[in-house]
Amino acid sequence: MSTPPQSATTRALTEALFPEGQQVHRPWRELITRPHMHPRPDLTPDEQTELAYQRLREINSTLADPVAFATNPTQISAAHEWLALVDPSLVSVLSIHYSLHLGSLVQAWHHSGRQLDDVLAMRRIGTALITELACGSDAAQITTTATRCPKTGTFLLTTPHPGAVKYMPNASPLGGPKDAVVAARLMVDGHDHGPMMFHVPLTTDAGPLPGIHIRRLPHHRTGAALDHCTIAFADVRLPAHALLEGPHGSLDSGGIFHTEHLNHRRQFLAAIDRVTPGKLYMSAAACSIARAALAIGIHYTRHRQISTPGPTTVPLAAHRTVHTPLIEGLADAVAMTLLHRRTLDTWAAIEVDGYARPTSLERTTALTKAHTTNRARDIVTTIRELCGARALFPDNPLTTWGAHLEGVTIAEGPNRGIKAKAAAELLLAVEPAPPGPWENRTVLTLDRAVTSLHDLRALLTTAHDLAVNQARSDAFLGSDRLAQANAAAAAAETAADAHTAGAAADTLHDAIAYCDHPGARFILEELARLYILREVRQHAAQLQAHGMLAASAVRQLPAAIDAVIAGLVPHMLTIATAFDLPDPYLASVPLAFLDHDTEHTDHPSDGDAPEHLAA
Repeated sequence: MSTPPQSATTRALTEALFPEGQQVHRPWRELITRPHMHPRPDLTPDEQTELAYQRLREINSTLADPVAFATNPTQISAAHEWLALVDPSLVSVLSIHYSLHLGSLVQAWHHSGRQLDDVLAMRRIGTALITELACGSDAAQITTTATRCPKTGTFLLTTPHPGAVKYMPNASPLGGPKDAVVAARLMVDGHDHGPMMFHVPLTTDAGPLPGIHIRRLPHHRTGAALDHCTIAFADVRLPAHALLEGPHGSLDSGGIFHTEHLNHRRQFLAAIDRVTPGKLYMSAAACSIARAALAIGIHYTRHRQISTPGPTTVPLAAHRTVHTPLIEGLADAVAMTLLHRRTLDTWAAIEVDGYARPTSLERTTALTKAHTTNRARDIVTTIRELCGARALFPDNPLTTWGAHLEGVTIAEGPNRGIKAKAAAELLLAVEPAPPGPWENRTVLTLDRAVTSLHDLRALLTTAHDLAVNQARSDAFLGSDRLAQANAAAAAAETAADAHTAGAAADTLHDAIAYCDHPGARFILEELARLYILREVRQHAAQLQAHGMLAASAVRQLPAAIDAVIAGLVPHMLTIATAFDLPDPYLASVPLAFLDHDTEHTDHPSDGDAPEHLAA
């Protein structure tokens, strides 16, 4: 059972989507083909959680250097891309253990000589305890305390009231003994020095350590199966070296606190710096799930026959109401994958001192996570509906992915909060001009001979600028800061969406520029046109009102979008094949119908450039 060989067009598209090459992705891509890594929907939630920890230990045993892995965002991101397809629970514990826990310890201990043997050998699994029951997104307001004893230099970790219980880390005894990095307010001689991170052993094989009260949360919830808990600390004694120090904050031998930050919020954001790359890993998983869902949906709808008026039957995908959302999803999936790649590469390449990174990169990372996870959730929901009742059964992964993406949209900061924060920053930021010749001019027609992709991209820049100006104007309607923020919120969110869509369009533009295969280049151009046209449609009224989009062009939008979709219909399978999902993996998904797919991967014209490009 196998798909036909990839054509030159498909290979070129794959190279555009996976520029890191086989060195980064191949080990993880091969891992998900092994039978023991296939999903196990027959297991209970606890059994699925135990299996995730078992697989985590297996992965750790194969790593040449767990520290290098934990501090390499490109490698962790690649692991998320492929493992998310078979085990969302594994992806969750992998991200928490390596990025949040081990990454935090490495940052704090790399000069101290502290040993990481237990966590590197995974004799103890790491977790992170930051948010509290009564304090979610605004984690700088946590109330758990770590009070320093002046005589010994040790700390007393305390949960002062029921609302301060840590909520909802994977901290039960399942999977083996666990340690945590715990956020608590540093109290020294009655002075509150703000939240800091502490290393805290939680459990042994016999259960929680003294003073640590762990309560399992119900299994019946949305998201990956995980041993979520609440945790309270009853005056737990911690050694002096439990404090994770760095440029964000440290104590000298006399108990004097030093920090480079002017307020507790910035100090704590630096202390939990590992949360930000976690957004990249969620974005990686979301992009991968979106691509896989589309590939499954395309295979299924090409082989699912449906009656037409008269005596014939046709594939479900022949109907416009079916192939339109599939092709729109392909455009979104390619755009958001390239956006994720650009953000990840920038994050991995930048050289910084300590924890400092440009605010613009933090903002871009947050917006990338919100954009990709929201779009992936929409794609999976659409594919699940197109595939009918079979998609509801657990041997097909669409329902599992949907539940996982619901959880991802609120993890590492809920998407609405992320966008609101980023939107507020955009109002204050002086943004550089976007790359490329994006000139503001009135678009009178969507005729390709007159209006280029550059012209369409310029409309997104204009939409962003109009929304920013509107938000700044609306803010004056408020009598206090909260009222001002509320008045500007709608336009500010529109600005953030236009900003992110424009960034994704730029990555498509660059992929086209670097693609030297005419057939692949044609497909990328059409996907870019479709993506930008659909984004422009969201802002058409404002663009027309400000004279940037002629009324006749607004009327042309639906027909222009339909024309691009019609041109991409023959290339659906080519694009899906370029997502490079392994045959053994697809064969394990009943909806994919891989064993029935005996047609050529490419449409007959896919290997060559269309006539107007070859000329």
